[in-house]
Amino acid sequence: MTSKKKNSANSQIKDSEPNLNKGKKSYNDNEETSDIELELELTISQLHQTQEDLEQATYTLMNNSIEINALTNRIFRLTEGIPDFWEADSIEIKLVKDTKNAKVIQWNAINSHLGNKLHPRISFTTSYAAGITAITFQRKETSDFTYFQTNETSQEFTCLPVHGALTDKNNAMLSALGTSDWKAINILIPKIARTLRTEILHDIPKEAAALTVDGLVKLQSILRAWPSLLRYDSIKLIDTVNTSEYQALDFLIENLEIGSQNIKTFCYRLSSVNEPDKAFGQYPRLEFNEDTKGSFENWFIESDDERGKRLELRFADPNQMDIGVWRRVSDRDRLLIVAIISKLPEKLKSLRVTHENHAKWEDWINIANMMKAILITTTNDK
Repeated sequence: MTSKKKNSANSQIKDSEPNLNKGKKSYNDNEETSDIELELELTISQLHQTQEDLEQATYTLMNNSIEINALTNRIFRLTEGIPDFWEADSIEIKLVKDTKNAKVIQWNAINSHLGNKLHPRISFTTSYAAGITAITFQRKETSDFTYFQTNETSQEFTCLPVHGALTDKNNAMLSALGTSDWKAINILIPKIARTLRTEILHDIPKEAAALTVDGLVKLQSILRAWPSLLRYDSIKLIDTVNTSEYQALDFLIENLEIGSQNIKTFCYRLSSVNEPDKAFGQYPRLEFNEDTKGSFENWFIESDDERGKRLELRFADPNQMDIGVWRRVSDRDRLLIVAIISKLPEKLKSLRVTHENHAKWEDWINIANMMKAILITTTNDK
């Protein structure tokens, strides 16, 4: 081979090398693309399967939830039909005093259902004397009662009405009981009585059991006739406003009940508008924003400004109240407003203890007392 032909052959070989490499690279790229596509297809397939599994799980949960709700409602209807049946894991009863004038029995219930609430432990005594049976609840095993959560130093409280006003002695405590506790007591009384009537109680003499039941019947009769009051489990101060011309306290009430109406949460504002050179508290008012509309029968827009739409009931010293607003709301709405105002002074006093740095409590308490007095005078005159 001549030198010229040899160089030409070498040149052709060199020229063909890039094409060979290009073909190899293309093959590799195609192989990688194919792997990626397969991986994507597998991932998409797995996602579809996961979605199907989630849909099936959601469907199963929905069905289970429907079944649970149906069973819950069925159990509730059954227990409502036999209100004196006491559902509990165990109930321990012990006679601790048996004299001519007094019969005292200690009760301890484990996992006791009262209404739709489970109480892990309830401890109390029933004490028969002078024709009525008192029930004394003990903190040691009954700490989930709202009373013990809000009265941290109290070791017990007694359900025993006395003759006199609702604010007298034990009556004041009964009138101030929260929604949950009041319901629990009224649900519990017939269950105690049924247990004493129907159970074989070797340690409880028949006379002690019979007298205690008679006293419970009287107690239940008195509580059923108790006036309709505003009750709630807790009231919280959630915000304050303090400017030169306007001050306010915002409150949140939980599990509020008045009459037959139950409201899970309810917010309202106690406020005061100040004029220049006039003392704080000359023009107090209650404000109910649009979120409370569902809690009223006849909520309406009395004020509409940068703070939003709201129903307001205004007061002024001396002895003035916006009677036009009062006439527009319904009787049941008036009952709600009266209940709120009547509770204001005592609740402000209790909040002062835990929020001493948040407001001028003495001034606000004086305002609440003034509003209460004006409301009483104005409504009695109309």
